[in-house]
Amino acid sequence: MVNMIIATNNFNHAKNMFNSITEMDKNIRIIGISSNKKETIERLKNQSPDILILDFEISERNMIEIQHMLNEQREKEINTKIIIISKNIEKLKKVYGYNEKICYFIDRTYNNDNISKLIVEKSINIEHWYIKDFISKELEKFQFNKTTNSYKYLNDAIFIVICSGKLDFELEKNIYKKVAQINKKKNELVIKWGIEKLVEQMYINTRYCVIQDYFDFTEDKKPTTKLLIRTVTEKYYNTLNIWYGGCFYEK
Repeated sequence: MVNMIIATNNFNHAKNMFNSITEMDKNIRIIGISSNKKETIERLKNQSPDILILDFEISERNMIEIQHMLNEQREKEINTKIIIISKNIEKLKKVYGYNEKICYFIDRTYNNDNISKLIVEKSINIEHWYIKDFISKELEKFQFNKTTNSYKYLNDAIFIVICSGKLDFELEKNIYKKVAQINKKKNELVIKWGIEKLVEQMYINTRYCVIQDYFDFTEDKKPTTKLLIRTVTEKYYNTLNIWYGGCFYEK
C-alpha cells in the first residue's frame, strides 16, 4: 500500500488525478489534498506519506516554497519522496535536479491519463524501494554474511512474500522457485540450501537476546527460514497499519 498526498493550486487537477490514480491502482491510497505550503507541511508531519505530488504553475514564490518544503523535510527527517508536475520541468530540473527527496518530474502538458499512468508506474518503483530498504534494516539486526549470494536470495524471498500481501505461502514449492527465476538460476534446491545455511549461521553468530526479542521466544531455539520470512513480513505490514485480526490486507 502506497500512501500519497497531492499538493496543488488547481482543484480540478487534483480531482482528475484522484479519480484516475485510484482507478488504475487500488494499492495507492490518496490520504490528503492540500492547497498551500503550511497545510502540506502539516500533512507531511502528521501523516508521513510515501509520496507527495506537487502539481502547480511555476512562479518564484512556488520555487521558494518547494525549497522550504525540502528543508523542512530534512530537518524533521520526513522520508517522503516527491514527484513534481509542472509545465516548466526543465527549469525545475536545473534548479533542484534529482535528489534524495525529488525522484521524478512530469510534464503538465501531458493529458491527465498519461500523468496518472506515470505516477502509478513511479509509485510502484518507490514502494519496492521502501520494501527493500525495510528488509535491509530488519536483517541488520542479525549477524549475516552479506557478501554471499544466499544473503541476496534471502532478501529476494522476503521481498516476494511482502509483495504478495499474504502469509499463507508455500515456502518449499513457490518461494525458492521464484527466487531462482529472479536470479536466472534453474536449481532452486541450491538456493534453498544456501538460505537455510545462512539462517543457521545467523543463529550461531547473533546474540540470543536479540533473537529472543525479535521472535518473541521464551526458550533457546533456532528460528526457521519460514519463521524469519514470516516475521519480517508481519513487521512490515504492521508498520502500514493494515493488520486486522490476524489477516493481512490482500492486494
